[in-house]
Amino acid sequence: MAQTLTNHPSLALYRRFSTLNHLVLLHLQDEISELESILAELDTAEYLSNAGLGLRSRRAGSGGGARRIQVMGAVAWKLREYSESHYTPFRNKTR
Repeated sequence: MAQTLTNHPSLALYRRFSTLNHLVLLHLQDEISELESILAELDTAEYLSNAGLGLRSRRAGSGGGARRIQVMGAVAWKLREYSESHYTPFRNKTR
């Protein structure tokens, strides 16, 4: 069968596991939303502790930056994972 599919890729038909893919996407969305909330809390705390300077104080090296950098790294990782997962189920089946 594998040889036939190799010789005739247009005959290939594979399961997409659509339900599982949707569950994974929803799970990743939830994780990203949690990280988004943590960032909002960090921004609010920084805003209140720096007399409203916001991002300018972060650039100046104020405290709390290490936690924000850690969360931003997690956000970047999860967004990359989400983007890859989001498009994988919908790619051409013969690739």
